Amino acid sequence: MNEKVVKQKLQEIITSQIRSLVNKLPVPAEVFVVGGAVRDALLRKSTKDIDIVVRNVAPRTLQRTLKSMGAVELVGKNFGVFKWTPRRWKGEAIDVALPRTDHAFDTGGYKDVKTQSDPSLSIEKDVKRRDYTVNALAYNIKKRQLEDYVGGVSDLASKTLRTVGDPVKRFREDFTRMLRGVRFSIQLGFALEAHTAKVLRIMMHHVNDQTSKGEWKVPREMVAKELVRMFVLDPVRAFDASYFFHVFDELIPEMMDLRNCPQPAQYHVEGDVMQHTRAALEHLQSVKYKKLFGTHPPSALLIFSVLFHDIGKPVVITFPEPGSNDRIRYNNHDTQGAESAGHIARRLHLSVYAKENASYHIDADKLAWLVRNHLIGFRNGILAMKPSTIEKYYFNGFFPSEELLRMQFVDTMATVGPKRKPDVSGFTMIYRTVKKISRARKDTGVRSLLTGDEIIEIKKIAPGPEVGGLLSQLRNVQLQGRVRTRAQAVRFIKSR
Repeated sequence: MNEKVVKQKLQEIITSQIRSLVNKLPVPAEVFVVGGAVRDALLRKSTKDIDIVVRNVAPRTLQRTLKSMGAVELVGKNFGVFKWTPRRWKGEAIDVALPRTDHAFDTGGYKDVKTQSDPSLSIEKDVKRRDYTVNALAYNIKKRQLEDYVGGVSDLASKTLRTVGDPVKRFREDFTRMLRGVRFSIQLGFALEAHTAKVLRIMMHHVNDQTSKGEWKVPREMVAKELVRMFVLDPVRAFDASYFFHVFDELIPEMMDLRNCPQPAQYHVEGDVMQHTRAALEHLQSVKYKKLFGTHPPSALLIFSVLFHDIGKPVVITFPEPGSNDRIRYNNHDTQGAESAGHIARRLHLSVYAKENASYHIDADKLAWLVRNHLIGFRNGILAMKPSTIEKYYFNGFFPSEELLRMQFVDTMATVGPKRKPDVSGFTMIYRTVKKISRARKDTGVRSLLTGDEIIEIKKIAPGPEVGGLLSQLRNVQLQGRVRTRAQAVRFIKSR
């Protein structure tokens, strides 16, 4: 890397608030930007997370200085980490830490590490406790000097992800690092170094290790965060990496049952259910998908509904009798798949991200709803459905109706028939019908033109099933565009 360019990129992440901190600390102090912020700066990527290490300053002095410049929260008394929000700071809180050493018990447990801060510890020893070389770089702000003790710059240049030191030792310190490694390889577009990759594959089963008390050494919430993040980053690369590095084997073994699960040749020449699922994920990134649904990245809920949409097939598969003209069938695989998807989501705590984080949040019930209904409109044809029934599935405020249509599109595109191309006629009819009803809803309003009480008054009838039936009839003609005003609705009800 060009040294001048490197220094320029690193200086760009040093804000005025950070420079003020450097100037305000006592003279012996050394202040470093470390970790992902340095890595991303060298890769010319923007970063939200800034981590700082401060040497040669007593903890109380550091805390007092930070407090004089903004809000401070002490995260860990023993390991000296402060969450600092400078005045007039619009980003996330900056992590400011003293140099630290880790003393792992080599159990792989996330919490089985004793971390101790030491203001006099060298920056070299501090960075050598980190997971991967590309995350173990430090930038001395005052000296404007990049510190690389582990070959991180070289690995950045070659797009290689390598552990700091022996991967067995690094992973035994914290098994979470294995999932982080898979996620980093997807996030950065890097290849795991051969020995690191080999060890990671061999040791992946440790993500299911438990303590003597039956507690997970790697909390399921941490597992979920890494899984969700990697699939949102790139669904196809995450799929391939999860298969290759045994993430599916250990965490979602149901996915491995899709491998070699056959499909009827008259509908699926793309391969087994595993290959079909991968192809469906590919179409979430296709030009046609973006043309229909826009360029906003698919949500975690949509991605995992596609991942699990056929997960019920291996459970319900039936084969034709020898000599018969029947085919392989998966009766009720949608219902079985919904049950399996909901179970997996709860088992792995996939709802770990808050509801407010729409891109990452996965509601287990909504996931199951999508899988259960992914064949709606295909079985008997969308035209056989009443407009009010279509509205219930595709314009449902309580369930992810918009995601359903997107899911059906990628499932269709991944279903390749004997002519070597997907039959899009069924989806096209669904799409056009849904769009037609969408326009009708805009023209006549989302709500019914008459209430049940008004129908009772108009027809002079008692409350009961007849009222519900008339409401349904009115809703259907309203969505068909045959009734647009309240006056037309009154005439329609009187004619019934």
